[in-house]
Amino acid sequence: MVFHSMRTTITAVLRLSVLGLCELCLLGSFLSTPLAAQPITPGGLEFVPGSTFSMPNPQSIAPGDFDNDGDNDIAIASTAQSKIVILWNGGEGVFFPPVEIAHPGPFFLETHDLNLDGYLDIICANAFSNSISIFFGTGSGFWPAQNHAVGTSPYAIVAADFNEDGIPDLAVANHQSNNVSLLRGDGFGGFEDTWGTFNYVLPTDLAVADFNLDGHLDIATTTSDDSNFSVRYGNGMGAFPVIQNYNMGIDDALFSVSAEDVTGDGRVDLIFPCPNFDQVIVYRALPAGGFLPMAPILTGDEPKETMINDFDLDGSLDVGVLNYGSGNMSLSLNDGSGNFSMVQNFESGPNPVSLRSVDLDGDDQEDLIVASQNLGTVSILLNRTLPGGLFLRGDADQDTMLTIGDPIRVLDAVFGQNPEPLLCPDAGDADDDGLLTIGDPLFLLTHLFLSGPAPAAPYSCGVDPTNDDALAPCPIDPVCL
Repeated sequence: MVFHSMRTTITAVLRLSVLGLCELCLLGSFLSTPLAAQPITPGGLEFVPGSTFSMPNPQSIAPGDFDNDGDNDIAIASTAQSKIVILWNGGEGVFFPPVEIAHPGPFFLETHDLNLDGYLDIICANAFSNSISIFFGTGSGFWPAQNHAVGTSPYAIVAADFNEDGIPDLAVANHQSNNVSLLRGDGFGGFEDTWGTFNYVLPTDLAVADFNLDGHLDIATTTSDDSNFSVRYGNGMGAFPVIQNYNMGIDDALFSVSAEDVTGDGRVDLIFPCPNFDQVIVYRALPAGGFLPMAPILTGDEPKETMINDFDLDGSLDVGVLNYGSGNMSLSLNDGSGNFSMVQNFESGPNPVSLRSVDLDGDDQEDLIVASQNLGTVSILLNRTLPGGLFLRGDADQDTMLTIGDPIRVLDAVFGQNPEPLLCPDAGDADDDGLLTIGDPLFLLTHLFLSGPAPAAPYSCGVDPTNDDALAPCPIDPVCL
């Protein structure tokens, strides 16, 4: 009896439609003849080439709005050429001719407003002089460098308020002297070696966040010594009395770490590229404290560093990876809980050494900046990915409701004589099997008229919780606005 009523309902629906589907209304063939499934075309990221700048031996990139005009500019360190190059953004990603600042051996760049005057400053780790240099911004340029002695071969710098006085401080990873320097800021651009150093074997990179959610900043440090890293927990007074040491158990050197909440649980995780194993490993922050590794993310050859951002605008942080050996970038999309899929590769030129993401053309999407040593270039890739990711499963016609129009819309997209593709195929995939088939309108009709189960999540506005079909991006359903 139920089966007969269901067939009657489906037949009535198809006869009411004006979509040229009447030949499917014959009951004997409608439910017995196999119909070809329409695979859902995977969506994804789209980047297009922007400007490319010749730059002998570029080593490090640091973007920021140096002139406070609303457009992000770019600073580039060229170690071999002993200069820092500033690319001023004139708007919409169009740059003025480069401006050079002569400076011996710049190796790593960071930006921060260190003297609290409202302008970004540039902090430079110097490869040959065992020092860091600070270029204070004026809004239209930079003052000559102020130098501060640190350890041997400074590799990385972070600026953060470690003693919670409202003034930025600095931490510097000194690779060859096997320590991390802590410099206390005075608020006027001066720094004092008040807190001493922490000892590590060959430290390479630093990341700062409140990892244990106690309200105080902590420091994660990577080393090139046999896949070791550590987390020091701050007390808010410039001291870090508790340390947790980790070893990944793999024969690898760690040169980079990122700290972001990629699992969506409110805790900051750690993300490491592992160059010898061609993968990225996320260490998930645990509620009780500490970290545990998740399944590795496969990359290209010799991943050098990661860049974490929401590249597809679905509300979840994705992972960008710079692959030194294969000369490309891998971008992996996040489902919102730290599961990554649909790796897409973009060419970067041979031996890329630095990757950053920032909106350069004012469209609120994260563009990419990559430096290639062998080519001697700094290239920009502009993000043209359509925004999306938020949708209502079953709302195939995107009218914010589940109605009889939705199964009709799916039937037209799959079997119509002049099919019009769905704006969001995942919304029409009611049973969430990764295909648009006759099963999807049947599923919706059963739900609407026979009290059948609701479509798969998200039944209310949200992102796809499964990795079955990689359907990003979808235009945002109006109900999600």
